[in-house]
Amino acid sequence: RWFRNGSAIPLATFSTYSSRETGDYHVLVTGACGQTTRSRTVSMRNIVKAEVGLQPPFELRAKEGTSVEIRITLKSGSEPVTYQWAVDGQEILGAVEPTLRIASVKASDAGRYVCVVRNECGIDVSNACNLSVYPDNPTSVDEDERGQSMRITPMPMQSTSSLAIKGVQPGAATVSIHDVAGREVFMRPVMIPADGAFTMSLDATLLPSAGSYVVRVRTESGELSRILLVVP
Repeated sequence: RWFRNGSAIPLATFSTYSSRETGDYHVLVTGACGQTTRSRTVSMRNIVKAEVGLQPPFELRAKEGTSVEIRITLKSGSEPVTYQWAVDGQEILGAVEPTLRIASVKASDAGRYVCVVRNECGIDVSNACNLSVYPDNPTSVDEDERGQSMRITPMPMQSTSSLAIKGVQPGAATVSIHDVAGREVFMRPVMIPADGAFTMSLDATLLPSAGSYVVRVRTESGELSRILLVVP
């Protein structure tokens, strides 16, 4: 007689038994003289390929010296599962957990991060998280080779801040603000005066919530961008 998970299987009294149900199976064999022998237990399991999901965001910006976490979740798949993080195609030594932690991020940590997950049935690769790192002094300004600069003060912004640019090409331009996912949350056309200097006020009430944003000023000659930190 055949048993599944300790219970007798109805009508399963032949020398062979076929099933597609998962479980622990064994058989009791009774001889002509009444002696009974129990087989070893055989476990049948469905092995499902691992599938993972990257926890937000796909775009992550961090200040130098702060900690960063990138996490994935196992959406489906059979254990055991192994994890291996990589950045820009190179495996990260020792990064074999579902959560990748960088205790003190630096500029060289910027890159494209993915996690490769394996089990008996195959491999799945997470979506990429693009990590960018900005300086610890986000209000500092270094003029580029064209003599253009951009400054936001105070930083972080609680209610309002001043955006000041100089050295840019006069004429039509746009000022836009983007969230960490790259979505445009604010845009305003402006005119740059003949001296190439321009100032405008940024209002926190125009933004969806506190957090990190990127301010971009686009002119006919190019683009300037700065990190904008908004606090409650």
